[in-house]
Amino acid sequence: MKNYHSLVLSAIALLAFVGCSNNDTVQDENAQKSEDLTGLTEFAVKETATPTATRTMGIYSGSGIDFYWTAGDKLWINNTAVTPALIQSSKDNITGKSATAKFYFTGTYTAPSYQVRYTGNGNTVGDKVTIKSVQNQAAPNDGSHIGTDGDCGTAIATQNGARYDFTLSHKASYLTFTPYYSHGFAPEVKVTQIKVTADQSIAGTYDFDDAGIKTSSVVSSSKSIILTLNGGGDNGFEIPSAEDYTKNAAIMVLAPGTYTNFTVEYTLYDQITKIRGTVSKRYGTLNFNEGKNKKVAANLDVINRGDKLYMWDAQQDYWYGYESEQPLINENAGTHYPKSKTTDPMRWYNDVNAPYNSSVTATGNASKCPNANEMAWYVLEGDPHWRGTDFSRLPSIYG
Repeated sequence: MKNYHSLVLSAIALLAFVGCSNNDTVQDENAQKSEDLTGLTEFAVKETATPTATRTMGIYSGSGIDFYWTAGDKLWINNTAVTPALIQSSKDNITGKSATAKFYFTGTYTAPSYQVRYTGNGNTVGDKVTIKSVQNQAAPNDGSHIGTDGDCGTAIATQNGARYDFTLSHKASYLTFTPYYSHGFAPEVKVTQIKVTADQSIAGTYDFDDAGIKTSSVVSSSKSIILTLNGGGDNGFEIPSAEDYTKNAAIMVLAPGTYTNFTVEYTLYDQITKIRGTVSKRYGTLNFNEGKNKKVAANLDVINRGDKLYMWDAQQDYWYGYESEQPLINENAGTHYPKSKTTDPMRWYNDVNAPYNSSVTATGNASKCPNANEMAWYVLEGDPHWRGTDFSRLPSIYG
């Protein structure tokens, strides 16, 4: 099957350190850490917990999101014995992407347990969470952005000797998009952004406590979230012909809740023809639970009418028998195009004077098409109007 630029024609992967010196390096780093951690109390992710279920950066596994700690993550303790009660970690052992992490707080802690909060990568307060209305994902299936875009969580850290152990419980909700197009787009056609909208606020700044997000407290709210992909603009992620999360999984953070008129809009861009368009999917009422992910695997609704072109009422298509010569965009056609009724009678148009002879009707590919009177009726009695760039609603020759 030809791989067409359907947009235009519709409109007319933890780094592993290896080497013989590896053990020496680790020992030196640990010695340095021990020296630097004097006067600090350790709060660590439970080693018995499922590592990839407890943190912020997200990678879709095909069945759910695996979470990792990333550089810049901080932890908060709610220590009601002091004022102010919310205390941020002063050190950690995170150098990149890690399934586990250790956070260090200045001073000595002796209570059996403490409430712990994570309010997002780079967040300077422990009682507010901001779920951004504009988010950006740089690479397919790489949710390293979600920590800065609104991911959050709580935990109870329990005493284990001189340290405290905890397992984070996520409090935001997540959407993972894996769009595809079963008819196959040209590789230059990309999905550049995904926008979701609802009747209720799905993003903004929320009060946050030991129980999680207080959705009724939102300020600077937004009823939409835009997720740009690979910087947006003319870039983006590829659109495979079948669902494949390794190629274009895109992860969005949103506030938990029940939303009506929930709509997902995909922006597509053809890098060759410079045409941009949108495809929308409406899902009605959806419920998003805290800490849970919904997968959206949408077959993009762009009409595909195949790759056949005809002269009016011809018996066969224009490139019948010479399909390999059919030109794509900005390509020269082959030489076996129909040249006359004599040399190519099956591919030549019906040259009868049909509009002026009521006894003559189309007998080839146009036999089921409306005649001139029917077309006039559609114009006069129908609803012809401009649809803009929403290609999901435009007629298509090739899809």
